Amino acid sequence: MDNANKKDKTIQAIREA
Repeated sequence: MDNANKKDKTIQAIREA
């Protein structure tokens, strides 16, 4: 559960970059 949330946050950060 936490892993998915962390991955989602990372993807959002990279996508925003």
